[in-house]
Parts: sequence; C-alpha cells; structure tokens
Amino acid sequence: MMAATLGAASAGLLAYYIFSTTKGSTISNNTDELEQVKAELAAAKQELTRANTSAAASDDAATATMTDSPSSALSLIKPPLPFHVVRLLEASQLCFLSTSTNNDPHLSLMNFTYYQKEEIVIMCTQRDTKKFRQISKVPTVALLIHDFPHLKLDDSSPENSPSSGDEKGKTYSITLNGTAEIPQGDYAETLRDIHLKANPDYAGFIQQGPDSTPECPSPAVLVVRIQSARLCNFKDKVEHWDARSAAALSE
Repeated sequence: MMAATLGAASAGLLAYYIFSTTKGSTISNNTDELEQVKAELAAAKQELTRANTSAAASDDAATATMTDSPSSALSLIKPPLPFHVVRLLEASQLCFLSTSTNNDPHLSLMNFTYYQKEEIVIMCTQRDTKKFRQISKVPTVALLIHDFPHLKLDDSSPENSPSSGDEKGKTYSITLNGTAEIPQGDYAETLRDIHLKANPDYAGFIQQGPDSTPECPSPAVLVVRIQSARLCNFKDKVEHWDARSAAALSE
C-alpha cells in the first residue's frame, strides 16, 4: 500500500511539472507548491522505510521463535537413542500410554512397534476411544516400558550380565516422553504395514476394520516422536536422555 502511494505521488509530481511547462508557466511561480509535494514525497519515503524495517524485524522474530521451539528442532535433528532404550524398544511389544486433557489423566495398555529408521513408536487405536480424543486435543504423551522376564533379550553383552547370579541385573523400566501424531494417507498405511509385520499376533488391533473408510481409516495409526527418556534399573539407578542435548553434543 505504501509503495503504491509513493508511486502515485511521484507520478503526480511529474505530471504537474509537464503541465506547468506546457502551459507556459514558469517553475519559479510554482516553487512553493513543488516544495510542498517534494516534502510529502520525502515523508512518504520515510514511512515506507520504517514499515519495511518493521516487517523485516517481525519476520526475523517469527523465524527465531519457530527455530527455537522444541518440536521444530526435533523434526530436523534425530539423534540416536541410547543402547538400553533401543534394546528394550526392539524387544518389547507392549507399553503403557499416558494421555491427559483438562486434568483428566488416562492410561492405556498398547501394542507398539519401534521403527528405528525414523526414531518413532507406532501404535494403532480406534477413533472412538478416550485416548484418541485426548491425543487429538493434547498430543503430549508418555510411554512406560519394562523388560519383564518373559522377554527374549540378548544376554550375551556385558551390559546384560547379571551381578552375582542375580537375574534382575538386566532389568530396566523406561519412561519415554514425546509428541503423538495421527498420520494420514499413504504414509499412515506404510506405518500400519510395518506395525502389522512386527506384530502379526495383534492383527485384530492393527488391520483396518469393516467400518473403516478411505477418508477415515480405523483403527487410526498413531506415531510418537520421542523427545526424552528416563531409564531406571532395579537398583534405582536413574539415567536421563534428552533429544535436544544429545543433538547438541553430536554437533
């Protein structure tokens, strides 16, 4: 708008000069009027400069805010998860999913698949469930995973060697915090196939049901992007991991 106004004023000044010259009027007779127009043009230029500077500053601030936000940073940098987290995620099939809205916490037992290529956890849920409604409103979630004795873990590594014959030496519980997403389209179906391949015994909870439609497939696919982890062994030794700090250390 300011640029258009400035251009119109410049065109008006030029037309005024040509008109005055054509009619035989001398420029000196119109000095006051010309000076007034020039002053108005100068003021318009200054206003346009200030507007452009302000807009540029606003854009820079918005960019900084977007870059500094955890979700944006984590979408660009995906540091590898610690060994014990990966080991347990790959060995487990069940976890507890915590969701909450309006001070109304909810806990669900979920079948899941850890997809290391994208560092995500894949799950499925019906759309008419409380957890789905809560995730749709507040995507912040927590997962609790425990290496119960029935898991087939690799006990050959030094990290898993029991201390003094105590089989509990390999036991870990891990709390994962992250953001849940509800992917759509082909990407969602690709993740569903990955989840189903890893958990064929849970096909009834993963495959699309009779009430599913292309526009609204059900059960829905859920993805949790891990942002932090808290590891605790049976001796109550606690370790913390955060994607942002891990990314900074890897740079």
